[in-house]
Amino acid sequence: MMLQEFKFEEFNEVKQCYPHGFHGVDRYGRPIYIERIGMVNLTRLLEVTTIERFVKYHVSEQEKTLNWRFPACSLATKKHIASTVSIVDVKDVGISNFSKPARLLFLEIQKIDSHYYPETLHRLFIINAGSGFKVLWKAIKAFLDQRTLAKIQVLGSNYTKALLEVIDPSNLPTFLGGNCTCSDYGGCLFSDKGPWNDPSVTTILQAMLEAEEENIDDEEQNCSSSKDSFGGFTDVYDVTPSRDNTFGQPVLQKILTLESVVNDTKSKIQALEAALKDTTSKKMSSGEFLKIEPLELKFPFELKKQICCSIHLSNNTEEHVAFKVKTTNPKKYCVRPNTGIVLPRSTSDVIVTMQAQKEAPSDMQCKDKFLLQSVVATPGVAAKDITQEMFNKAEGRVVDECKLKVIYLPPAQPPSPVAEGSEEGYSPKESMKDNGHQNGSEAKSIVSRLMDEKAAALQQSIKLRQELELVKRDMTRSRRGGVSFILIVVVGLLGILLGYILKKS
Repeated sequence: MMLQEFKFEEFNEVKQCYPHGFHGVDRYGRPIYIERIGMVNLTRLLEVTTIERFVKYHVSEQEKTLNWRFPACSLATKKHIASTVSIVDVKDVGISNFSKPARLLFLEIQKIDSHYYPETLHRLFIINAGSGFKVLWKAIKAFLDQRTLAKIQVLGSNYTKALLEVIDPSNLPTFLGGNCTCSDYGGCLFSDKGPWNDPSVTTILQAMLEAEEENIDDEEQNCSSSKDSFGGFTDVYDVTPSRDNTFGQPVLQKILTLESVVNDTKSKIQALEAALKDTTSKKMSSGEFLKIEPLELKFPFELKKQICCSIHLSNNTEEHVAFKVKTTNPKKYCVRPNTGIVLPRSTSDVIVTMQAQKEAPSDMQCKDKFLLQSVVATPGVAAKDITQEMFNKAEGRVVDECKLKVIYLPPAQPPSPVAEGSEEGYSPKESMKDNGHQNGSEAKSIVSRLMDEKAAALQQSIKLRQELELVKRDMTRSRRGGVSFILIVVVGLLGILLGYILKKS
């Protein structure tokens, strides 16, 4: 078990005067441990902590590596990982650095690692080894067994090539010749970068470890019994568990089994998603994605008159659909709107207007065509955001296309003249019967036109009536004015005649 109760409050201060830490993995997937011995300030280290507490901290880190870092790396690489690659920078290190406190600390840590954590070192690179360190190295080698010495490679200042052979540059700090800085964590040695901090790995690992702990008997749970093998610092060794070399194998096996099941499930999900996408694509290409009515644009042809026809779009899906209308004869037709968005489970209408034509085709046949393209759009996209690139048939993008024909119809017959006083009984139904083959939109257009003609005829009738009344009134007035004039003339003549007779007599 990892030391869960030990709290190393002086962690950040220790890191400042003793630069060290785990950072990334090698090309095989093993954790990388780095120490910069040449930058150790031993005096400051012993001011912020004690040798006893530092050894406890070292043991807790070793336990974390065994119980957490190794299983996490095994899960990430799907291989059994149980050793580390270490890099120790000994720049400016000489015999003077091997003081009594330093020797004591080194010996205690070396004893613990060799007895309780054997075979956890895969490879050790000692870099920047100068002449001073080479003298010191002769003394250090005396404390190491031959199996450990075989794993150690001492390098001078030209160490980069050797490191890059086993470590990818992305996992190697810049101060060692890599390209990683971990600037967000205050430096690579503060980041603890690796699969053991990857949520996609740690979530599975945590579940597996909890399940494993439930199956461990009381004796194994108390395996951190007191040890006092070396004398002195007895409370330090009390936290160090005994173990065998097969630790973690059952957990790893369960992790790999679970990983296999998860991968199989992912494959099945991907197959289902591919089948669903294929079904959706077929549905879209079949015209069910955006229903278009009618598929033939019928224009009642009339010379020197604009004629309109509507296209009804129905979106029967849960997606936002963008559309664009094109024509082979853009100068002849006006389309409004020619682009737009049809919201999920909604409809939209497009009005196509044919400009006034000066000549009628001899056979009333039209070769013009329209193309309506539709594609799934991101929710929130407005009509002004639609671009031609959205309708390009790029890989993975489904663009539905529907071709519409243009058909000319003979013009509707004008309504028959009706007698005065029967305008209210007039109805366009007879004309609609003659053109019953037209769709609903065309019928509405014809009814509207006939109603306008009816209204104009009524207005003309009313105007004629008014003019007729004026004529009648003028004739009546003229008739009345003629009688009065004759009477005046007769009376005048009689007056003259009577005066003449009286004068003669």
